[in-house]
Amino acid sequence: REFARRHTVRQAGHAPYQATQMVTRLQSDGIPMVEVQQRFQHMSEPMKYLDQLIRERKVEHCGNEVMTWCLANTVGRVVQGADHVRPVKQRDEEKIDGAVAAIIAMNRWIAEDIEPTGNAWWEDESASFVL
Repeated sequence: REFARRHTVRQAGHAPYQATQMVTRLQSDGIPMVEVQQRFQHMSEPMKYLDQLIRERKVEHCGNEVMTWCLANTVGRVVQGADHVRPVKQRDEEKIDGAVAAIIAMNRWIAEDIEPTGNAWWEDESASFVL
């Protein structure tokens, strides 16, 4: 909420599971909410782009240890014979919620932030994705 008071929030993506209260509160604050299912068709492209940005050192998370832990716990489950991937954890006790939230944010950014020239924001050399 505080972030939305200081910045223009065009929309926020969310997973549908147990999110009713949060979604209702944010919508009442005027933030458009978009449900993003955690399926291959919704997670594959943004997960690939996030991975690319991490490898290019264009992702910043201000040293957040929980995000570092979540990202380290995240592996890609690939569909046999296809080029689709989605995030999974290797063991039940591991958490990947922060990584999934970042992938959902990337999903919305990809869907909404194509410049009129057709170039995506992440192709700009000065761009970075802050978590």
